[in-house]
Amino acid sequence: MVPEDRKREGVVPIMTIRENITLPNLEKVRKGIFLNRKAETAMSEEMVERLKIKTPGSEQTVNNLSGGNQQKVVFAKWLESDPQIMILDEPTRGIDVGAKSEIYHIIGELVRNGISVIMISSEMPELMSICDRICCMREGHMVTILNRDEFSEEVILKNIFGE
Repeated sequence: MVPEDRKREGVVPIMTIRENITLPNLEKVRKGIFLNRKAETAMSEEMVERLKIKTPGSEQTVNNLSGGNQQKVVFAKWLESDPQIMILDEPTRGIDVGAKSEIYHIIGELVRNGISVIMISSEMPELMSICDRICCMREGHMVTILNRDEFSEEVILKNIFGE
């Protein structure tokens, strides 16, 4: 799950990129009761390169990164866990246009690699451009699921707010 509030729920800002990426993946970098620093570094450096995180290195503290790069760290730590499904809650909130484009690219890569993505967004154009289907909800209940060929702001709004 990539949470809406990355600073409070997605990363530990005072920790390094390496520590954030390996935190939910300790089994992969453990040697007995100790952590294998070399494996941690390799894992984090691979993710920094794969997701194009702009940083001098994986020892950079996360709170020193831009919002978009912090968001990529959140993606990296969960991608390293080999998920089958990722839930993205407002994945582009608070990041600049360039970072949004990079996040969209990452989402596309997830789908191409067979990972199912459930995306929650309040930005209708974003949903309409990325999603294959949109689930419209009203008062906490699903109203309908629209396929791509049914997408329009008017149809979505009618389903969300009622006719």
